[in-house]
Amino acid sequence: MKCRKLLCVFLLTLCLPFLSGCWNYRELDSLNMVSAFAIDPGTQGHSYHLTFEFLDATSQAQPSKTMETEGDTIFDAIRNATAISQKKLYFSSCKTVIVNQDLARKGICALFDFILRDAELRLTLLPLISKEKTAGEILQHESQSSQLIGLELAKVLEQDSIYLAKAHRVPIFDAYSMLHQPGMSLTLPFVEINSSKSGKVPMVDGTAVFRDDKMVGSLDPEETQYFLYVRNEIKGGLLLTAVNGSKKNVSLEILGSHTTLSSQTAGSRISMQISIHTKSEFGENQSVKDLITQAGLSEVQQCAEKTLREGITDVIKRVQSDYESDIFGFGKELHENTPVYWNKVKNDWNHKFTSVEFTVEPQMIIQGSATARGNNKAVDQNG
Repeated sequence: MKCRKLLCVFLLTLCLPFLSGCWNYRELDSLNMVSAFAIDPGTQGHSYHLTFEFLDATSQAQPSKTMETEGDTIFDAIRNATAISQKKLYFSSCKTVIVNQDLARKGICALFDFILRDAELRLTLLPLISKEKTAGEILQHESQSSQLIGLELAKVLEQDSIYLAKAHRVPIFDAYSMLHQPGMSLTLPFVEINSSKSGKVPMVDGTAVFRDDKMVGSLDPEETQYFLYVRNEIKGGLLLTAVNGSKKNVSLEILGSHTTLSSQTAGSRISMQISIHTKSEFGENQSVKDLITQAGLSEVQQCAEKTLREGITDVIKRVQSDYESDIFGFGKELHENTPVYWNKVKNDWNHKFTSVEFTVEPQMIIQGSATARGNNKAVDQNG
């Protein structure tokens, strides 16, 4: 019995170090909990001007506040903010970082360095490029909901991949991977201020294209969708196609899509085959034809495949000629499957990429026609 008591005391003593509570506990009112921050060029002799959006736990009417500071490095600017607010900035809940276009054109690697090193900032942080004159002004407008702008932008990017597929959601760890992965160039989503009757609100719009770590161009939302097909990153969204005319009058809801790249090399000639297998559902018919028949669905399928083929071809050719940046991962395919050949061309890949030949082979499967049957024909009001 005595041995059992001694064993219990010993075990309880071992448990004590693990029951001592949080070792770095801090009161919430001693911190500014940052939801997003923006990076602009400095205006007062410093390298960087930072704008922070943070939660104001003391106010229910205006839950968010912004604060601006400057420094010679990102870390320096963040620490200088303490002298303004008398509270330490806390980044564990930070969702987005917005980067000025001019800084992105000079090189984005230096801006990511602190984010990747700091223990508080998460690797799921979402970087965006501002289309406005400054990145900070994005955080100084009202959000469309009651959320903080940083949280709202993160939610918009998440929802876009499901319902629109017109913006490229890139967590910071993926951005770092693209910057250092052979045969793959970086892309990041754009954000701008949208003016409407309800006011000015931030909106995700299109994609920034990088060569090495410098921004060199952009894709609009429709081009972004075709780009995402090549990258095998389509999870949902709509595909609009034209049936029996030039106007896009049929909507297909994308249920899933899978893309495979395969390469062939012969001397200096490189060719890529882009095979796309997409499942969809008939979502809307604004044409005058009854398309919910075997022949009608076959026609829609052919038109959708043509739309995909032409859209993807156009965006690849534009990126090849205008930007010389392999955002599609053609070089990655060579690196993984023909490493000997890749070693011969990797030092001049941006130039080689512009002459890569390619074929686009889409296959559209239409699985259903939603709940409607037949065609919604116009009603003759005159009887």
